This record gives sequence, structure tokens and C-alpha cells, in this order.
Amino acid sequence: MQFSKMMIVVLTIAVVSIFTGLALAADPIVIGGQVWNDSNGDGEIDSYSDEVGLDDVMVVFWRDYNCNGVVDGADAIYDYDFTEDDDSGNPGFYSIQAYGGWCFLLEIDGDTLPTDSFLTTPGTVFVRTANEDVLDINFGVMNYDLGYHLMGGRVWQDENDNGRIDGDEEGIEGVQILFYRDYACNGIVDPGDELFDYAFSDIDGYYTVANAKYCYVAFPEALTVPGNTYYTTAEAFAVAINGADLLNLNFGLNYQKEEPGFVCPQRASFWAYQFKGKRHANFSKDEMRKIVRKALTLTRVFRNESDLKDALKYRSSRHHRCHMELKVDKHFAALVLNLAAFEVRDDLDHPVGFGFDTALDLPEWTDATTVGEAFEQIEDAILHHGDLHMAKRLSKALTRGEGMEVTCH
Repeated sequence: MQFSKMMIVVLTIAVVSIFTGLALAADPIVIGGQVWNDSNGDGEIDSYSDEVGLDDVMVVFWRDYNCNGVVDGADAIYDYDFTEDDDSGNPGFYSIQAYGGWCFLLEIDGDTLPTDSFLTTPGTVFVRTANEDVLDINFGVMNYDLGYHLMGGRVWQDENDNGRIDGDEEGIEGVQILFYRDYACNGIVDPGDELFDYAFSDIDGYYTVANAKYCYVAFPEALTVPGNTYYTTAEAFAVAINGADLLNLNFGLNYQKEEPGFVCPQRASFWAYQFKGKRHANFSKDEMRKIVRKALTLTRVFRNESDLKDALKYRSSRHHRCHMELKVDKHFAALVLNLAAFEVRDDLDHPVGFGFDTALDLPEWTDATTVGEAFEQIEDAILHHGDLHMAKRLSKALTRGEGMEVTCH
């Protein structure tokens, strides 16, 4: 039998094509996963006893010929499977056989989902296969509760910023809590999500809304949150009602600590009286100890509490102190105590003093523009035997509130 050259070429091409096709054909693989009851709606398979597989849900496999992640053109249903028990008796598993290098779109048939349920994971998943099994394409399903439930919690002042309601912490009244229907159950307010309901916190900070049965996002309306506050808890909560009331949606707020605007200078005679600890003293012994401890950290002029007391009494345990030095010490001690009292103001029932940053306008005695700058000039004069007359006059002026915007009487 003779063949023409043309026939030989055609046969050769056909044979090569057949063997090339066989060589390129991938090994069969398995694609599958599980459809499970996502009881808390978080989109992850947890170890909860009620997070188990769901049988009889249909998963449809679309062949995505151009691998673009959408069903279009010649794309068609390649196969489908209903979830059922696996070989170990665990429910909710599905799988089909396919080939590596192919693309699929896996889609849940919504008509086969349990009544009153919704997906907590994407309902369509794109898969580009390689030459290995893909067995982790899982779909979460959450059941709407057939009854209605309450949602709520408390808005409170979290004084110690620990995010927990402690026994003596008070509620905040009048904060509006908004509840948006979270159709995708993804914990954020997406376009299309709608306001479901709202409530205002009562005099003790509590609030509730009723008739809840789905997924929501809860958060305070910003315009009703007290000014100058910050959150010590989450600013919004993702809510999934699953058969019970949910009443722990607590929002903690605390107030920013403002720098007080008071400038309340006290003279040397005031401080000398505080050390006597008499009944009408403004500070308790414990408060005075705090003030003194702080004062001794602010300057090297006074070594201990006795130095401060002696200076206020116009005497000194240090030898060879001249008359001017004693006067300087007296008024400088009062100045230091004013500054110290301001520093520990949060621990005092009777705030007095002024801060290093307090503005100062006293051109006849100093070019300093703040109390802190003047303090440095005075301290330098004392420690380095400078102009003690200036130090005495300036210290005395500061303890009298000269050159400051005094706010107390």
C-alpha cells in the first residue's frame, strides 16, 4: 500500500496531535468542601457543638472557560452535587471530579438552603485548579431565629479606661444608639443597609430595642455622644441574633482630662499655715505630703521637708545665711509649693497654684513670658549667688499672682 507525501504529512500531524493532547491532559482531581451551620455568623468553621454540616444543599459547578470569574459567553454548568455525610459520617460535604488547569465558579442553589437562613460567606466562589485536589471551599449558612429578641446594653463612663463596667461607674444618659440592618452580615454598614431601629440611653445609661432576628451593626450617633470624650470599647458592634436576647452591647466612654485653666497663687503665709496641720488648713496631712514630695523634685534649693518649713518660717538650718538669702528662700519656697500643688492637682480637693506654662507679663522684673522661665531665672540666681534682690522680688510677685490672669479669689 502506497501513501502520497501529502497523506503521510496529514497522518503524522494527526498522530502527533493525539499524543500531544494525551500528554497535556491533566490528571483528574476532586473539588469540594462543606456547607455548615455558621451559628455565630462569623464566616469561619468554629468548634462550637452546633457548627455542623448541613445536608441536601446543592452546589452548582459552572465551567468558566475564559477564567474571568463570571458566568458569560459559552460558560455552562459542568456538574453539581448535593451535600451529604462523608465516609466518616460527618454531614454537609460535597465534591465532584474535575481536571487540573480548569476554572470553575461554585455557586450555592439558594432554593435548597434551609428555610429562614442566609449565607455568611460569599455565595459564589471562583476556583482555578492545579494538579491537586481542592477540598476547602466551604459555605457558611446561618439560620434566622423564628422568634424575635431584644438587643441592648449600656453607655457608661469608664473612669479607669479598662473597657469593663465596674461597680461604681455611672451610666451616660441621652446617647442615641443606631441599629442598621446588616444584609450581608459582614459587620459593616454597606450601601443598601438600612436603619432598623434606634434607642436613647436612659438616666442610668441603659438602652434596648425589640423585634430583632437578623444581623445588625450597632453604634452611637456621633452628635449625641458627649463632647470631649473618647471610646474605651469598640465604637461599633456587629450583631447576629441567634435564638436569644443580646444585651451586652456596652459602649464605654471617658472624658478627656483637660488642663485646668485655674491660676490660684498662694503666699508664703498660706503655705506656712498648711504645715501646721490645724483643723482649718486647706490640705490634709496626706495631701501636704504629696505636695512636698513633688516640690522636692522641682528644685535643688531645698533638700527635704524641713528646709521648706524653715524657709517659710524665715529661718534656716544652714549656717551663714544672710538676711536677703532668708527672704529669697521664704518666697521661693512658696513659689515651689504653688507649682507642686498644680502638678498634683488631681489628688487634691482644693486646687491651688499655677503651672510652669502659665503666661506671665511682668516686664518691670523679668523678660520671661511664662512662669517656668521666671522660675529658672530665680533658681539660677539662688544657686549661683546671682541677683538675690531680683530673685526675692520676682518670687514674691509670682506668689501674689502679679503678671498673671488669676482665676480664683
